[in-house]
Amino acid sequence: SQPISGGSGGGISVKGGGGARHLWCTDALCAKAAVAAERAGELPYQSDVAAGRPGRGYVYWNKTDFSEELFSRAMWEGPAAVESIDLAVVTTTYKNPPRNALDFINVQPFPTFVSTKEPGLGIHSEPWGNVGQEIPTYTRFILMFWDHLPERMAFLHGHDRAWHQEAYNMHYTLRNLCYKKYEYASLNAFHPVKGPNPKYKPYWKIVTSNWKLVAPWLGKNPPKGGFMDKCCAQFVVTRERVKKRPKAFYEMVLATMTDPKKNYMRAADGKNWGWDLIHFWEAIWHFIFGEPAWVNVEKKYGKGIQKNIYTGAPLSRLPDRSLRNLVKCPQTQCEAKSPMCRESIECMKKQPR
Repeated sequence: SQPISGGSGGGISVKGGGGARHLWCTDALCAKAAVAAERAGELPYQSDVAAGRPGRGYVYWNKTDFSEELFSRAMWEGPAAVESIDLAVVTTTYKNPPRNALDFINVQPFPTFVSTKEPGLGIHSEPWGNVGQEIPTYTRFILMFWDHLPERMAFLHGHDRAWHQEAYNMHYTLRNLCYKKYEYASLNAFHPVKGPNPKYKPYWKIVTSNWKLVAPWLGKNPPKGGFMDKCCAQFVVTRERVKKRPKAFYEMVLATMTDPKKNYMRAADGKNWGWDLIHFWEAIWHFIFGEPAWVNVEKKYGKGIQKNIYTGAPLSRLPDRSLRNLVKCPQTQCEAKSPMCRESIECMKKQPR
């Protein structure tokens, strides 16, 4: 294949026997075997799209090769198809089978890209392995699709349930997400303060001691009052907000979080620099993407205990851990098109109230 156009991000276009096609993998973002397989047209759904074979028409994540049909087909159809996705889910995982089950992908409505720490899974494998938690996954996606990002992206950890979501299980949140209402919104229910108050001193020290990394883009010093938003680095954001920062910013984040000299394992504050950096990025994602440092979470996300529309069960234990302004827009395309989604909803409706 002969390159005919390229750029700083978002892959290259090549000419082959079947005409021009777009490639997304680069040596920096994919393993060499994945780069070769993509060029040979051997990755999942490449040959189906090239041959014009129709797909299912709904979300289908494959446990064997980690591909999701809607997003994969958009990739191989080309940049315009990726750009036209109104919301793409981007999720991280590790181990095979995944440490946390990813079955929730198949009972939510949005095209999904899975990025795994495990080798041997083509374009889905991160070449640096299991480091940096979700942060390399998020920045890898942004850089891989830089010139052709979807309209909006939901960046997720790779689990349906977590303490910081309360009972807003991710498949439920995505099925009822008012994603067009916000340019940026957290998908977590819990909100901590990260500021200079003595109560939060260890966390604030992590922010101030690492601020030099972002100072060229976010200002010489962090905001004096600290940061407040829903916690824990799961969020939906528009491509315009992502591009508020230049590509070099995300390259810096990726390099910082895939450094083989750092220890990213869980540890007490201040013991492992890599682990501290995970907390650092978690504290400031909303600020990176153009939100005020201190978000009025009750005004933005709502207050009060919301109930599951299918079961009637409460979605949080406390009124201030609410997403009632964000999670109230049923996305009916899921149940309309996907038999797995319909089955999931019917199962929930039968649960005792």
